[in-house]
Amino acid sequence: MLAMLLALVVAAPAAEANGGARTVTVAVYTKQAAPVEDLTPDELTVKEDGKKKAVLGVERDHRPLDVALIVDSSAALGPLYRRDLVDAALSFRDSLPEEARLAVWTSGGAPSKIVDFGTDRETTEQALKMVAAGGKNYTLDTIIDASRDLRSERAARRVLAIVTNTDVEASRTLIQRTFKVVGRTRVTPMVVLIKAGGKPAQTWDSETLFEKMGEGYGGTYEEILTPMAAAKRLRGVATDLGSQYQVRYTSGADKPTFPEVKVKRKDVRVRAGLSQIAN
Repeated sequence: MLAMLLALVVAAPAAEANGGARTVTVAVYTKQAAPVEDLTPDELTVKEDGKKKAVLGVERDHRPLDVALIVDSSAALGPLYRRDLVDAALSFRDSLPEEARLAVWTSGGAPSKIVDFGTDRETTEQALKMVAAGGKNYTLDTIIDASRDLRSERAARRVLAIVTNTDVEASRTLIQRTFKVVGRTRVTPMVVLIKAGGKPAQTWDSETLFEKMGEGYGGTYEEILTPMAAAKRLRGVATDLGSQYQVRYTSGADKPTFPEVKVKRKDVRVRAGLSQIAN
């Protein structure tokens, strides 16, 4: 299973590359979850395959941002969906940067888009509370539908924020299809995996699957032991999205890679996303 997931990530479509300049999205924020507002090129070090590259420029990333939040509403969570995940979803909405638009999907029983982009907070809250948790967990099917929906909106930045438990309906074919769709639609998966409850029924490793999906496509992956921690983790995702820069650098690689980016500043956290050729 691990070899298959690695092969899928490596084979995922990415920006065409002939060398030259690229731009990578980099999130930089303090340990107190505050955005770094004054990052300069001389503070940055960028490496590809261990080789240092020249930094050509850096600017805050305020491009249009569409976020699809997938919330696990399956029977495995039951009352914990309403007790913990509704408030976590609303807290996430309130923490997003101004340029963000949010859609909300649930995965219990079948994929369902319950909140469309541009919906106000009150309507979002009502929609979340109207969901009756139940059914199997179709997070992978929901990822496919939400990824395609994000691509149709054509925002410059497209993010999947995913909160799910480990017991997810899947097959080898569905896993392969999910990874391919995530790669082709160029969405950034940011996964929060809830490890509460009993042992999942499936024989495949859901932790490995979501870790490779999140980190393999330039996003994030975190595990929590209880849904009560989901709100804090989702606020961390929102902090990341509100702390992003576009860093332009020289590149000699024939294919897009994940560069290593470091910041010469104490007490900051750095995450580099998928590099793309700059226009």
